[in-house]
Amino acid sequence: WLSALFVDDDAFDSDEGYQGKLQFIFALVDKDGDHAAEMDSKDDVGRRSFPKVSGATFIKSGHSTGRGNGLVQIREGGGGEFYNMVLTGKAGAGLENNNCFSETRTSTLTSIGTAPNYLYWSSNNIINTVRADTGVANQFKIASASPDNCVWQPIGE
Repeated sequence: WLSALFVDDDAFDSDEGYQGKLQFIFALVDKDGDHAAEMDSKDDVGRRSFPKVSGATFIKSGHSTGRGNGLVQIREGGGGEFYNMVLTGKAGAGLENNNCFSETRTSTLTSIGTAPNYLYWSSNNIINTVRADTGVANQFKIASASPDNCVWQPIGE
């Protein structure tokens, strides 16, 4: 069990090849914090991060800066498995995914590849996020245009 409260940047931050498990984690991010989780890889295949996150609860109280930022950001070719999560609060989106490489991105268990070359986001994750500046609900912020190319396989299990 891990808890992170009122951090200035990211509550849980992994980089460059982290491949561990995070279970029963909680983050309360205040208006000055950024992401509840930022999972980066900084590489296409050589040191791809592949965290397995389950049983997470992430809450964002508001944004003083970075109003478009996701509560969870996965970028730079990051892979992993993310399931049984609750994300809520005033964030630009629940999941922000950008700067993708060759990893498969899916919410369907039948279309996952070989670890660490996929990113699985369960369709059972609960996301209730609204933009702090507009109050508009926004679950996903996916950078699908070039150069990010974060195209996801069909959503749903």
